[in-house]
Amino acid sequence: MSISFLFKPNPKKKTFRSTQAITESGQQKRLDYWTRIRGVEPDNLIFMDEMGVLLGLELTCSRSLRGQRAYTLKPFYRGTKITVIGAITNQGVLAMQTMPGFMKGDDFRTFMQNKVVPKLELGKVVVMDNLPAHKVKGIEVDDYCNWS
Repeated sequence: MSISFLFKPNPKKKTFRSTQAITESGQQKRLDYWTRIRGVEPDNLIFMDEMGVLLGLELTCSRSLRGQRAYTLKPFYRGTKITVIGAITNQGVLAMQTMPGFMKGDDFRTFMQNKVVPKLELGKVVVMDNLPAHKVKGIEVDDYCNWS
């Protein structure tokens, strides 16, 4: 019996991490975040995030008969871009919206004013990443929060 199968490469999908995550300042920011958020009850946390979708993408893999190559046509246009933004709690989705194109600061402000703020209760903490669209006039930053 051969044990060569133990040494054959076994390709796996990569998990990417930011190079900033392993720097000393990145680690310090992470520690500061966990120190600040530690006293907040999980029921009071609201997480915001967004993602972009390209509707014109084509799958890169296909099926074919053994020994034959799979051929397909690829659309010439790149497709429509859509942004999906949402706010979730541990009870479920608080607010969600789709919008054409990329999200801009005004789009984010409108989403917050019309969808999220009307559903906020006293003591809730909104957590979001540092996307430039989040840093618009009219959106208060955590410096105004009471982190006692």
